[in-house]
Amino acid sequence: MDSRRRRSPTINIGRYLSVSSLRRYENSDDSFVKPTNTKIYAFWTLVGLLCLLALANMILTIVIFSVLRLGQGMESMELLPDEGLVKFFGDSNFGKVSKSDGNIEGFAGSETEIKGVKGPVILEVEDAKGRQRNTLTLEQNGTQFKSINSFKVGDVFSTDNPVFKLSKSSVIRNVQSRVITTNKITAPQDEKLVLRSDTLIKIKGSEGTKIDGKEIIWTADQEVKLKSMNGSIVLSGKSGVVVDLKKIPIVGTTGLGGPITPQYKVCVCMPQGKLFKVPVSTDYNSQVACHNIDTSTNYNPCM
Repeated sequence: MDSRRRRSPTINIGRYLSVSSLRRYENSDDSFVKPTNTKIYAFWTLVGLLCLLALANMILTIVIFSVLRLGQGMESMELLPDEGLVKFFGDSNFGKVSKSDGNIEGFAGSETEIKGVKGPVILEVEDAKGRQRNTLTLEQNGTQFKSINSFKVGDVFSTDNPVFKLSKSSVIRNVQSRVITTNKITAPQDEKLVLRSDTLIKIKGSEGTKIDGKEIIWTADQEVKLKSMNGSIVLSGKSGVVVDLKKIPIVGTTGLGGPITPQYKVCVCMPQGKLFKVPVSTDYNSQVACHNIDTSTNYNPCM
């Protein structure tokens, strides 16, 4: 009994010490876990911000590519690295353009125009050290050359008078003018003579107009008019004269009897000069004439 009583305090003290040490360990462990959770939250917050920045950067890049139309160049520019060229489409505005080889070329079949808006156009030639050697300045009030030993100007025609004359031996490939006065226009042999206008072409002769050619073709978006003031209009061809009748209106005749054949008679309104056609009947007793047409308001071709 004495031994048991003596051992019991020892056991109680051991339990107390073990429980106390456990509590101290838990308290110290709690103080160690709290800063670890804070750092984890900060880490994931930083990752989220980086993801948002990456997404915003991607959206901004897509917008820039779509607005500027970036690809193998831009909307009005194309890069050709294999050829060492840069192609510009449409109008391009530059303050200064430097070319090492001095070549500025355009597309085949189109003009290359260099224009200075409210300012001069200056062409400069520099040496290997970047110093200016030759300069050509084009201004509204004159043209100026600098550092040029000599140049030659050929007198083609006078710029004081817009009317200029050419010799008989002169050959011109293209002429652009509002009014051309001449007694004859001839194309070289086996080549076409083309007269083209975006609005109106008017050929007028004081004593008549004569057009000869292997083949003469007149086309217009709206109307082709032939008019003679004092004489007559003669259309003659070795193989005949062909008129496209697809767009010429068909006018019904009055008193037309018998079945109708796919044949038409071409008539002319005077003095308007408009063409129309009337169907021809197989009944030879019926009257088929240009004056036997329906002249009502809805069908009159001369109105």
